[in-house]
Amino acid sequence: MKDISFDWIGDNYYTRIVVNEKGQPVDGYGMFCKPNSFSLDNNPCSDYGWEVYPEGLKYVLQDVKKFDKPIIVTENGIADSKDFLRPSFLISHVEAIKESKVNVEAYLYWSLIDNFEWNFGYQMKFGIYTLDLKARPSAYIFKELTSFV
Repeated sequence: MKDISFDWIGDNYYTRIVVNEKGQPVDGYGMFCKPNSFSLDNNPCSDYGWEVYPEGLKYVLQDVKKFDKPIIVTENGIADSKDFLRPSFLISHVEAIKESKVNVEAYLYWSLIDNFEWNFGYQMKFGIYTLDLKARPSAYIFKELTSFV
């Protein structure tokens, strides 16, 4: 097999998947939560039904560090139409990056504005800005987090 080279690693991280001993996803965790409820570990779940689990980002970063390449968090976000979970989501995921003790060169939140999601159209609200470019409260949190970079 021919050697494959790459210049950097991009990590898209939203949530985890918990599997049973047969490798099958377990309901109540990760991408298998009831929307706007809590996981079986009592973590909040987004409008999309994805568990908020920032520790997973830390573990992924620690794992890919072994490749000794620059790391960029290329996607990380939450569907949250009321912008209730997003502020703590942002803070906890940036904190997970710090706790990983991995040199992450960039963090890109998904998404600046609400976008079209293939499964749900414009129903899921990932943006820190609305489609008409009104800042949600989390936009100000994001501004504060990035002002120290």
